[in-house]
Amino acid sequence: MIIYFTGIDGSGKSTIIKELEARNVFGKKYISIRGAYVVKLMKPISDFVRKRKVKSSTNYNYISKTDYNNWKNLKIKLFKSSMINNLLYAIQSFDYYLQILKIEKRYLNKSNSATIVLDRYIYDFLAGMNVFYGDKSNSYWYRKLKKKINIVDYIFFIDISCDTAFLRKDDIPSVEFLEERRALYLKIFKNVKHCHKIDNNGTIEDSLNKIEKILLQ
Repeated sequence: MIIYFTGIDGSGKSTIIKELEARNVFGKKYISIRGAYVVKLMKPISDFVRKRKVKSSTNYNYISKTDYNNWKNLKIKLFKSSMINNLLYAIQSFDYYLQILKIEKRYLNKSNSATIVLDRYIYDFLAGMNVFYGDKSNSYWYRKLKKKINIVDYIFFIDISCDTAFLRKDDIPSVEFLEERRALYLKIFKNVKHCHKIDNNGTIEDSLNKIEKILLQ
């Protein structure tokens, strides 16, 4: 069984996974994997640009609101050219595709009898890339990556208000940063049939009970 947890920063994904582990919901044999994208092929270019525009931190998620706005403005200038936009998007998508293949080969194969728990995965990447490059839902790489999700048995989209998520984390530049991403998650999961939206604005106990009930059906 493959279970995938997704949602904006501060939504409570990691906490929920830990609590479900404590309840033994995943069984005795399970593997927890962080499937977030790690920049590799474009890291030299990315680091160079950020060092020029981001003063408060070298980590994208730990930058100030001012630096984040500077970064967004630079991005707009860089991506005026559709050719550059499409090229960089393709490079990053190919980069992540290679990372997915490694995860599949090592963990998501038929010989693995363990329950696989994914903390962030393909839809998180697609949402993030749409923030950077605009709507790519009709692109070759978007469709190719989306097909890879068919192997997943359960998707849990942990939803929460952006204001609450912002208060939970000290490494997010602004509420707007989260709103931009949450809007894309909602758009993506609107048409994903096997996705279960979990409202985590209440107590974590309510969220855990909802997820456990779905998994044990």
